[in-house]
Amino acid sequence: MSNANGLASPILILTNERDFAADTVINCINERGVAVERWNTEGRPNIQWRPDACPVTADYRSVWLRQFLPEPTVTQSVPLVDDFLVAREQWRTWLADLAEYEPTRWMNPLWPSRRAENKLAQLRVASRVGLAVPRTLVTNNRADALLLQSEVGSCIVKAVASAYFPFSNSAFMFTTPLNDALALGDADWASQPVVVQQSIHPRTDVRIFIVGEFAAAASTQVDGPDWRLGSKDARWSPCTPPAPIIEGCRAYINAFGLAYGAFDFAIDDRTWWFLECNQAGEFAFADRPLKLGVADAIANWLIGDSS
Repeated sequence: MSNANGLASPILILTNERDFAADTVINCINERGVAVERWNTEGRPNIQWRPDACPVTADYRSVWLRQFLPEPTVTQSVPLVDDFLVAREQWRTWLADLAEYEPTRWMNPLWPSRRAENKLAQLRVASRVGLAVPRTLVTNNRADALLLQSEVGSCIVKAVASAYFPFSNSAFMFTTPLNDALALGDADWASQPVVVQQSIHPRTDVRIFIVGEFAAAASTQVDGPDWRLGSKDARWSPCTPPAPIIEGCRAYINAFGLAYGAFDFAIDDRTWWFLECNQAGEFAFADRPLKLGVADAIANWLIGDSS
């Protein structure tokens, strides 16, 4: 693929300085002799937008949207939060306009990505394509959560949306046992909806990576409701999911209009339970040591003219 000047079009990667997974993909692209540009959020690229001009992405064969929107740091003082949020919205709006240029191939397209971030849409689509979903209730009522636990046994609580605490030591909202959350009173529960879900335990955690027609998976066993809390103790091994699970993942990807997805499953002695799919999910933690080929697959998709 060439640009208007007849030169081979490069690949554009939109991410941040801490994205080490992007480094592995860039290395794969470089090995194939294809030009690639990386724009880090921290670098604040020079923006020149005009209503009668094509967006900057028109000069690229493909765009990999990773983690480009700026994030606050723990060193920022609270009075600066408003300024940060205003600035972030300006970048978000500019990025949205880039996605309007149809000929450019995106991994993943912006609007499908935003829809795919919705955890409720994830569960609904997963169920629709035939993946097993644990009994789930979204509620802001403590009594309703107690009732579900009385019906299905042990439950966990998750955030409805990805949520961060950038100005405290918590940093991220992980999955927690429902019994811990029940220590809060009715007023605390009423303040916001949460996902209450049947707990799968004991279990094996599996992450499946889908890149177009490519699929790979790794499994681990960590004692707890969220393997990320014990990530230092996690020992990953390659695994081969049943064909119907891979088919369901591909149907899910197609339903959202994505090119890449990192799926989390929990396996008990009978069922592969769908938990969630991150459209920008991490892969290097398993791909590097296990040589799964995920970085190669992403590089191939970005280089190729078809998915």
